[in-house]
Amino acid sequence: GYYCDEHLDVINWGTEGHNYTIVDGEKQFMTYSSKDFKKIDVPWNETDSEPPVELKCYEFPDYDFGERIPPCMSSDDPMQYYYDYENYEAMENEADKKEIYDEFMKNANKPQHPFIERVQRDGNKLYVTVNYDTICYKHEWSMYCFDTDTNEMTEIYNYSGLDNVRSQDHVYGVIIDNLLYIPLRENDRSYLTAIDLETKEETVIMESAYSFTLQEKPDGGLSVCEQIFDGDRSSDDGSLYKYYDFDTKTKELSETEFDAAHSTYTWDGFIKAYLEKPEGSRSVDLITDNYRLSTGITAANIFYADDKKAMLITPDDKHILHTFDFEKMEHYVTELKIADTGYVFGDGIVMCNFSNSQSLVCYFLPELGFAFNLTDYIMISSFSKENNSVSFIEEDWSEAGSSTLTKLKKYYWLEGKEQ
Repeated sequence: GYYCDEHLDVINWGTEGHNYTIVDGEKQFMTYSSKDFKKIDVPWNETDSEPPVELKCYEFPDYDFGERIPPCMSSDDPMQYYYDYENYEAMENEADKKEIYDEFMKNANKPQHPFIERVQRDGNKLYVTVNYDTICYKHEWSMYCFDTDTNEMTEIYNYSGLDNVRSQDHVYGVIIDNLLYIPLRENDRSYLTAIDLETKEETVIMESAYSFTLQEKPDGGLSVCEQIFDGDRSSDDGSLYKYYDFDTKTKELSETEFDAAHSTYTWDGFIKAYLEKPEGSRSVDLITDNYRLSTGITAANIFYADDKKAMLITPDDKHILHTFDFEKMEHYVTELKIADTGYVFGDGIVMCNFSNSQSLVCYFLPELGFAFNLTDYIMISSFSKENNSVSFIEEDWSEAGSSTLTKLKKYYWLEGKEQ
């Protein structure tokens, strides 16, 4: 699996740390077969050894976020916010319809206990998004700032209104340099908005008839995805997505070339890689901008792919992880003992295994098969990747009437160790 012709300047291969050739100063597209790699079966091995990553933690004070009545449930017609309203209206059985109405209206004009939507870290401050709308998830929410130096929790932003009725179901924003970047929706239009968390000043970066999703980039910038799929509509060129880069320093917004049809959404966001089964072949090929790999695997999902390694997971109950290392030209095969939920971090994967509403977090090294348990089984949420780290929160749940009360306990994040 290499490229060579009379114009070849240098081959960067194996120990050079690259899986491509340089010809006349340009990267060349490579073609690989699974036979080019040394296949190594690596058993899953839980170890008590010290992990190569450090799990850090902040403990929250015992703080009461209170109760609030979301405006949807105090409106003149709360029933219109029922999640399946169209089918409810079309029901012909009046008895069934009344049963749904009576059950739903039990929450009308009643204060709701909130749930924790997300926690984000920016320096010595943790920003907690608290959602008080347990019906529609978008009409009443606040952001609190927890100062880890003073142990003080302060409400710094609140949204309460019905203009967001057609926004996404949950509140997802990205905090960079004390600015909250968040998509807000009003009057059937989406506004990518930057909110200064100190002055509360709002600046609209761009607007659209469609929805936005955001992702922080490793360089501290912002990746913006415009989701153009409302009914049968698409953009002028037929695509379902448009992508933009926003420079958080210069405040410049630029559209990026991104072929969503040849990309895959993973836990790490959209990556420029996709699977294709060639005609007459039983196995799938992994294709990126720089290489094509005949995997020898009949069915798989992409977990991660870049120029140094590719990770595929079989969709069967065994969850076989295939890791192709392009630097060592080795193919590691491991049967995962926990769920295939996680993020690539350093040389391994931070994985999360849910069981009975609780989860174990571990760090797994595909090359060695070592699995380091980072936590016991705890109640976690907001499992995410940001600030070049993986983070999650530990919560305590207890029943409180017809609602569920969330108590925020700890915030965890990972950092690498000096090797």
